[in-house]
Amino acid sequence: MSTSATLPPKPTVFHGRDELVSDLVRQLIAHPSASLAVLGSGGMGKTSVAIALLHHHGTIAQYDSRRYFLSCEALIDVDSMVISLAKLLDIPASSDLLTAVVIHMNSSSHSILLLDNLESVWLRDGAPVPSVDDLLGRLAQIPSLSLVVTCRGTELPQSVQWANADTAILEPFSVEAALRTFEDKARQLTDDEKMIAIQLLNAVDRMPLAVSLLGQLARRGNSVSQLLVRWKRERTSLLRAYGTG
Repeated sequence: MSTSATLPPKPTVFHGRDELVSDLVRQLIAHPSASLAVLGSGGMGKTSVAIALLHHHGTIAQYDSRRYFLSCEALIDVDSMVISLAKLLDIPASSDLLTAVVIHMNSSSHSILLLDNLESVWLRDGAPVPSVDDLLGRLAQIPSLSLVVTCRGTELPQSVQWANADTAILEPFSVEAALRTFEDKARQLTDDEKMIAIQLLNAVDRMPLAVSLLGQLARRGNSVSQLLVRWKRERTSLLRAYGTG
């Protein structure tokens, strides 16, 4: 649980998403109470985009120290969400924490709240949890709050009017962004290596997480040619076994 003083750090390797982040910031500046979403499959880089949004100079100018981050990954229900929000905002325990959270946010200067990995608590067995949907709707109605969520999949809670609903789904990296990310994670490539690397990155559909993990493998001494051969043979087991840490 983080306030702006202890937000997750800004991504150090971040290519191909700058215009998207700038567009999201423009929407927040134009409509200070907007609710925004970043959707996509696992490994698409949703969290990186949202954290980059929190660290964007335009967001800092708009919200200053009132930037909040809450990971929903370990939360189990709506009560745990409310308790976590209260702790995040330093609100004392009470018999009606949700009301206390709403009152606090209504009485504060404009703030932005990022709920990361919303699907962990919002979806249960693939179906929306109504109580979480209701909580999001109530948060979205607070005039002094900008709400941002990241969520796996392509569906969004219907209790919120999402300002970017038509453009919320992340696309894979462009070839250029994938190659630059791979090189930043690995090393500078020769022209011949770049041609092979493009084949490798296209083979994993230029998914940001896969690109990063392959770059880590290259940094450990695997040549681009070796990685391409191993990918054809091992597929996702290559990333699971060697791509972390």
